[in-house]
Amino acid sequence: SFIAFLQGWIWNTYGPISVAVQQSTVFGWNGAIISFLSNWGPIAYVFAFYPTAVLLDSRGIRVSSIVSIILIFLSCAIRLIVTDDSFTCLILQHVGQALNGLAGPFAMSAGTTISSTFFPKHLRTISTSIFVIANMMGVSISYLLGPIMVPENGTIKDVRNYLWVAFILSSICMLMIFVYLPNKPTNAPSKSSTMKRSQEWEGFKKLFSNKSFISLALSYGIMTGVYAGWGPLYCLIMEKFPKSIIKYPQKTASWIGFYSNLSGNLSGLLLSYFSDMKVVNDIASSSSKSKKNINIKRNLLISISFLATVLYIVFSVFLIMPNKMETIGIEGIYILCITGGVLINGTPPLFFELSVDVVFPIAEGLTTTLLTLLNNIAGLIFLLLPSIGIEIEPTWIVLATTGSCFIAFVSLTFGSNNYLLKRSMVDDKEDDDEEKPIG
Repeated sequence: SFIAFLQGWIWNTYGPISVAVQQSTVFGWNGAIISFLSNWGPIAYVFAFYPTAVLLDSRGIRVSSIVSIILIFLSCAIRLIVTDDSFTCLILQHVGQALNGLAGPFAMSAGTTISSTFFPKHLRTISTSIFVIANMMGVSISYLLGPIMVPENGTIKDVRNYLWVAFILSSICMLMIFVYLPNKPTNAPSKSSTMKRSQEWEGFKKLFSNKSFISLALSYGIMTGVYAGWGPLYCLIMEKFPKSIIKYPQKTASWIGFYSNLSGNLSGLLLSYFSDMKVVNDIASSSSKSKKNINIKRNLLISISFLATVLYIVFSVFLIMPNKMETIGIEGIYILCITGGVLINGTPPLFFELSVDVVFPIAEGLTTTLLTLLNNIAGLIFLLLPSIGIEIEPTWIVLATTGSCFIAFVSLTFGSNNYLLKRSMVDDKEDDDEEKPIG
């Protein structure tokens, strides 16, 4: 979880302090440079997702963790070599962000492998949630700590001090992992954790022929991918609002980003805990034993994607009608953005656990890295737009988010009816066998 936290924080280094680094007295960057620095996350993900999946499923947690933290450590070290307004500094920042991006597949996808390896069935979703939330919490902290250490009128020294904090924390994390991180527990937590998985190309073929997985991957990829694209651009987005509504774009963007991610972290934990509750699962299973636990996660995702669609339709209406935007003011923007965070940022643990359960016995690492690949492709396209001359405007961004949530709702509702939790059925059968009286 520490690795996931660091990777998310470092990925979003420059978005929350974009006003400061655009100053000629600091780096003199523009919006296109800032968005492209963040785009190294999804770009590197495309190249690293398959090697990471193979590493997770063949070599286990320890080796994968060591490789990931070394990449993050090197990323932080390289960014500190030169910090000025030179071209050399810009190149080194790009290299550093790219190296951190290569650790992205582990930081976003290892949660399901860890939960399957170390935890019993009733703790898997909450375990996955903690790992996923750690990555998002890193992003949240970047919104809070970044502007504190590098204010709008900050200096190069402020930026360098901020980069030093990341380097020191990555060094501590690397030391902790080298000293102690087991590959697996002494005793297997469940029967399914000991079963052989379908890996590599065999697993790929099975995933792409599974309609339920395709539906989940499309929904997760487009809804969370487009929303995640907002993150590094929050400050640039807030600059487009009238000064009468938002006087201090960097400060406003930082607090909105922080609260949106933090509220999403809390909703993810609560939704995961709810979906794992025994009483809830018993109620869900009373009507149909063969579909135990299915309706909970899927119905939650359908409901959330529907509510998110309605929310962003309302947001779009306010943006299209400037007088309405003036009426709701900055308080309304806070409410709309934070509510969006609660809804969309709370879904990844449900998507991950539902996906690996549906496609079992395909390896968890392969399943989740492919799932998150689609998220990163959507984010890559979104973050690439400023680099090709498309101006950041709140109206089209919110309209794009509305469309992505609607597509997720349609895909989850009509994409497939065969959401059978195969992994849970294996563990449920083991539990039933243990409860049978002897003799």
